[in-house]
Amino acid sequence: MGSYINARMVEIREQLGPALKELGVRPRTWKGDGCVVVEFLPLKSTGNFSPVAIVFDDKASTGLEEASWAHAHVYVADYRRRDVGDTGWIAIDKTGERRLAIRHEGQRMFEWIAFVLEYEGAFPYQVGAPMHLASPHVADAYATVASWHRDVRIERRIEHEMPVETLVFADKDERDIRIEYRHLWSDAHLVIDGELTERFSQHDFHYLNAVVRELADNFYADRNLWRAPR
Repeated sequence: MGSYINARMVEIREQLGPALKELGVRPRTWKGDGCVVVEFLPLKSTGNFSPVAIVFDDKASTGLEEASWAHAHVYVADYRRRDVGDTGWIAIDKTGERRLAIRHEGQRMFEWIAFVLEYEGAFPYQVGAPMHLASPHVADAYATVASWHRDVRIERRIEHEMPVETLVFADKDERDIRIEYRHLWSDAHLVIDGELTERFSQHDFHYLNAVVRELADNFYADRNLWRAPR
């Protein structure tokens, strides 16, 4: 793969260097299915990555000795940033992906690719980067909890090298309530005054709403059909 992509990598480093430096990323190649992908990763492990990649058809597909811009396209993964209430935390969601045909030739082509890189920006590469939630589920859960309880805050700790993000608040009886979301786990944990009392799916926001409504409302706590014993 090296000799096939080498000339294009030299061009990318030379022509896109200023844009890559501004974003704090560097090009790296990997072999895909029928293609060679040039992605742009952080200079440091705690830095940002670009959602933009350049995809070249591989040698078996083109029959050429080196990768060609005529057999390439730009791939863009679409992300959005959203503020999580007024907590200072930010959630990042992947919303889709796009394939863009290479535009222009020569210098104008590199100017166009640089524009795409700059326009799309960069996003934290490290899971659980400072003030960036590891999972957008926590942001959605925050909105649900904050609709029933005041002074909800988000805390993070590292457990077995993975982030645990927790919604913390006091219920109607002034108990310490913690709803824990472990990265890559399927369930959330409800912890009341330090005791694990319940588990439920991180995706089940109807059930979460029933949980937090009961914790806020004595009347509803006696009539909560959503929370039948599991």
